[in-house]
Amino acid sequence: MLRGLVDSTKLTGEQQKHIDTLQDEIDEIWNRRGDYKIDPEAWEEMPIFMETITNEDVEKNANCAALSSIVYDEIPPDEVAENRKEHGNCMLNLALNPSQDRRENLARAACNSYTEALQAKGKDMHLTAIIYSNRSLAQFIIGNYGHGLEDAQRAIILSPDYHKAYYRAARCAERLGKYDLALSMLSRGKQVKPPLDAKGLKEFEELEEVCNEAQSKVDAEEKRKKRNHEPKWWTLSV
Repeated sequence: MLRGLVDSTKLTGEQQKHIDTLQDEIDEIWNRRGDYKIDPEAWEEMPIFMETITNEDVEKNANCAALSSIVYDEIPPDEVAENRKEHGNCMLNLALNPSQDRRENLARAACNSYTEALQAKGKDMHLTAIIYSNRSLAQFIIGNYGHGLEDAQRAIILSPDYHKAYYRAARCAERLGKYDLALSMLSRGKQVKPPLDAKGLKEFEELEEVCNEAQSKVDAEEKRKKRNHEPKWWTLSV
């Protein structure tokens, strides 16, 4: 069964041996299904049934290491990146639901998937830009505005015509109180071709209004403090 999942001509002898070992373990558990005396630990230790395989699992479990090697040897980096991006998108879409109780946990899971996608080191720069931009949004939900700003800026560098990256950079900058930077990101984003659609333009303009109001308050406060520190005429010596 497992042998049929991959091209055996591309496997090393050690990888083929591990596949056969995994198949034997699966067959052993399957053959015991009739009396329902399956050892739960057997399932937990077999990578084929694990929900996730961590780096620690790969280091401690030879079967995990073999399976991980086979998976990443067989799949091109861009496909791995796309797969992990889609997994992250599923988590992110759930986190974007305002009624979701576990928004931050889901956003963290999305961040982890996007990080795994980036670690695949794919060659598609636009795909990489999307992954950075999506991770920026996940960081925003968590409250990691600094990291979110950095990710959005990386996305802009890789794909200068990506509207969402400018908007997400601006949102993070606004939360950090960097209103000038936020307004700069919004201005640059609106100049990108093709132009924004009506919905996108409205979102940009609404955030611009928020940033302008906040910047006006900051400027007014700075002027007030400056006036308070200026010497008054009645305190001057004649």
